[in-house]
Amino acid sequence: VVDLRDFGQGNYRQIDDTPYGGGGGMVLMAEPLFAALDHIIDKIDAIANLRVIYQSPQGQNWSLDKAQEHFCKSLRASPQAIRYLEKRKISEDTIEKFGLGYAPPGNRFLRLLKQKTLSESLALQCGLIRKCEGGQPYDNFRERITIPIRNASGRVIAFGGRALGQVFPKYLNSPDTVLYKKSFHLFALYLAQQEIRRRDCVILVEGYFDCIVPYQAGFRNIVASLGTSLTGEQVKLLRRYTRQVILSYDSDEAGLRAAQRCIELLMEGGLRVNVVRLPEQSDPDTFINRHGAEAYHPRDGRRRTTARDHPLLCSHSAGRPGV
Repeated sequence: VVDLRDFGQGNYRQIDDTPYGGGGGMVLMAEPLFAALDHIIDKIDAIANLRVIYQSPQGQNWSLDKAQEHFCKSLRASPQAIRYLEKRKISEDTIEKFGLGYAPPGNRFLRLLKQKTLSESLALQCGLIRKCEGGQPYDNFRERITIPIRNASGRVIAFGGRALGQVFPKYLNSPDTVLYKKSFHLFALYLAQQEIRRRDCVILVEGYFDCIVPYQAGFRNIVASLGTSLTGEQVKLLRRYTRQVILSYDSDEAGLRAAQRCIELLMEGGLRVNVVRLPEQSDPDTFINRHGAEAYHPRDGRRRTTARDHPLLCSHSAGRPGV
């Protein structure tokens, strides 16, 4: 039994009781020692070539906060990244509101970890760095606009990254971690939740910028599904706030197929669904930038929006007949 209570004050918790190498133990440790333990684990892994299995949600939170700070500073130092956001008509206020940043080329974040003697194991656990086949670590996000994904309390739990040029993949996302399960979260919910309740309606889109641009245009009850496949857990999450959904997916073939699957899932969940029918090859981002917010959706949040309110909308009912 390893007991670290003599080394600090704070909250104590059991970290692991899994046997390694034929032995076993229970580690009790104070919160201030999380970072120290992670550093020790990195050294053990490097010296003894051991695979140490350790998951620290608190440590991951800390690593993600440091990454967010690094990305925001890097954005201010990159004229190229600033020009990209200006080209997409993203305002300074929106950059601040969503916490947009930039992951520079190379392994800048990895170098920051080493300079600050921060834990590589935690950064690896939360998808900030990866390892190549030879075992060498490298930055997961490079030359990308970074978009922090937050939980409903506003805490950063993951990142999305949008390539600046014609790089594949266009979007890169954090993997599932102890803190982040993609199918259980909705992008921008932490910003939209109060307005969703006030209007008793949510606008559901696919992608990050399909959410960011309408939000900037005044649609503050908008969230994104973090991909084309809406999940049952996300439907349950929506139901906590409202029973009325306006679905606004891309108008290409893939977007239409995804919208149909979403309609079925939302209706099965007892939600009323209206669908925004955009012109071919349009998405909410490009449509609003070309035609303006008024053409996209009625802006009067004091009443419910139905298909009769606006020509872009068609209606789907859920639940009992007549509901």
